[in-house]
Amino acid sequence: MIVKANLIKPMSKLESMINENNELISIFVTSVKTAKQKEDKKTS
Repeated sequence: MIVKANLIKPMSKLESMINENNELISIFVTSVKTAKQKEDKKTS
């Protein structure tokens, strides 16, 4: 939607923001997985 609406220019700035967002999502997903694994070990 941001690309279609041309809300952020230049495009390289948007790409940088998207990459940063993807990296943060990866960190959060890994953190949740780790927390679940630790919880599973406690209940086993």
